[in-house]
Amino acid sequence: MQLVEWLLEKFGFTGILSPAELVGSVGKFHEWIGGSYKAVRRHKEYPLMVEKGSQLLTGIADLVIETADTILLVDYKTFPGYSDPTKNRESCEWRARSYSGQMALYREMLEKVYPGRKVETVIWFVVAGAVVKVESPSIKAAV
Repeated sequence: MQLVEWLLEKFGFTGILSPAELVGSVGKFHEWIGGSYKAVRRHKEYPLMVEKGSQLLTGIADLVIETADTILLVDYKTFPGYSDPTKNRESCEWRARSYSGQMALYREMLEKVYPGRKVETVIWFVVAGAVVKVESPSIKAAV
C-alpha cells in the first residue's frame, strides 16, 4: 500500500481517492479486460507511427492487447472525475471526446500493423475508475 500512497501523492491525488479505492479501480479494470478479451499477447508502451502526407506521426500506446481476432488499444488518463457515479460517467465520456483525434490516429496506426483485424479503442480513466470506448465519432461507456 505504500507504493499506492506514494503514487497518489506524486501525482497530486491524495485526498481525491484512497489507496484502497485506487487498488479497487485497478482490480475492476483487470477483471473487465480478462472477462471481455482473451489476450494472446499484451504490449505495454507500444510505439506507433504512420506517414501522413509528408509528415511522420508517432505515438506510444499505453497498452495494446492482441486477441485471436481483435486488437484492443487502451490509453490511460488521470482525470479525477467526480464522486457522484452519474456525473462521473458523463464527465469521463465528455473528457474522452477531447482525445478522439488521438485515438483515431492510433487506431489507424494499429490497422496498418494488424491488417484485417478489428481495432477497438478505450480510455481508462484510472483515478475516476471508468473505461470509455472511443469509436469514431462516438463515445460509449464500456464499464
